Amino acid sequence: RRPPRSTHCISSAASDVYKRQLSFLVVLSVHLGTGERPTCLQRCFGPLKTESVRAAMLALSVTAIGGGVLSLPYVCRLCGLIVGLTLLILGYGATLWSFSMIISADMKTGGHYEFKNYCLSCTNTKVLRVFELTTIFYLYGSLVGYQIIISNLIQAAMRMLNVQGHEDYRLYHILAVSVITFPLCLPEGVSKLRYATFITIGAICYTAILLVVQAFSPSMRELYKDAKLELFKLDWGIFNAFGITFFAFTCQAGFYSAIEKLKKRDEGHKTKIAFRSCSINLVFYLIIILSGYLSSYDQTPDIILSRPVPSQFKIPVMIAQILISCGLCIGIPVNFFPLRKAIFNQVLGDTTYSCKRAIITAVIFSVSSCLLVIVLPNINSVLSILGGFGCVVICFVVPMVAYINVLTERTVQVIVSFILCSIVVGMGMGSCISGVYKIIGI
Repeated sequence: RRPPRSTHCISSAASDVYKRQLSFLVVLSVHLGTGERPTCLQRCFGPLKTESVRAAMLALSVTAIGGGVLSLPYVCRLCGLIVGLTLLILGYGATLWSFSMIISADMKTGGHYEFKNYCLSCTNTKVLRVFELTTIFYLYGSLVGYQIIISNLIQAAMRMLNVQGHEDYRLYHILAVSVITFPLCLPEGVSKLRYATFITIGAICYTAILLVVQAFSPSMRELYKDAKLELFKLDWGIFNAFGITFFAFTCQAGFYSAIEKLKKRDEGHKTKIAFRSCSINLVFYLIIILSGYLSSYDQTPDIILSRPVPSQFKIPVMIAQILISCGLCIGIPVNFFPLRKAIFNQVLGDTTYSCKRAIITAVIFSVSSCLLVIVLPNINSVLSILGGFGCVVICFVVPMVAYINVLTERTVQVIVSFILCSIVVGMGMGSCISGVYKIIGI
């Protein structure tokens, strides 16, 4: 055969062999740590890109964590340590099951970018209307819960400062919060306020560390030496505990916002984001429950930061109270904007912003929420109703209906989903009834 005219000319067969060898060397160098593949530490602590799985995972996790986690140690007081931890694990598993139904139905219908479009595509307009009305109820109740937590934290701080007659100032606390948040609720949208959520997250992380320190403190054990550890306590309080626990895991409605800028939107990546986010929340909740309950046992209050503490912990606890109160005050307008938009859509059929509409809705919200906070001083009753009704409808009933409508050929899975959803709905109804009974004083 005639030799090639140029020394740079290579036959096609030799070129294929060369490419395979090069590919093998690249793969080998990656596995030996000499390539460009990022290490585990680089993936965990490297620059956070908005289109990455890690960013979507953290965004979804932040959606669930809020001021309501301060009531998680109270769950163990209601039904005992073992039952409380069991409810937490069940809430974690139920949330993963809910996400599996959402993702399966979503991928079957081609994928969506909003929870509203997902509901409309997988169900019908009636289910969508139920979802939107329940969302309005859930958002409004959450904002009322924020104000209750702020009021209770201010009272606890005044009690630590030995202010005489601190209970008489509760009305002034409520009015002060409304005066502060009212002008923040008027703009069409304050995009920079969304970063204030990290103030609350940072304050709650600080609170978790503080609770761990208190759990190992001899002075805390001395202060609560008469408190009793209860492992099992099965009574009507388990329904209240169910509502508080499932409220803490509610983040399904924010799933599409979290994955909005995700590069790969396939089923595997969506499942990975949901699983990791829920797992992070579970570990965080376990730390708060165990450290909070095991330091005060059956004397644990409905908001963990409102309990009496030794003198060396007063200043750290007051710092946590101030940080969480500030974060919730800014979080009220952040959550009020989607509430206002949903009200405009349901009442007026038009989401167009106007100054007149904004003032009217802000006034109605401020007045009505103040009255409800005065009537409902206990946060656990509000969380029971929100978790038992709002969370169950948004996170389980609507996804179950969509799952059945889209995946009708999977008979066994449909039956199992229906049975599980029926159990969750039954527990949710019990939680709502328990919360209403506590409100009316029965």
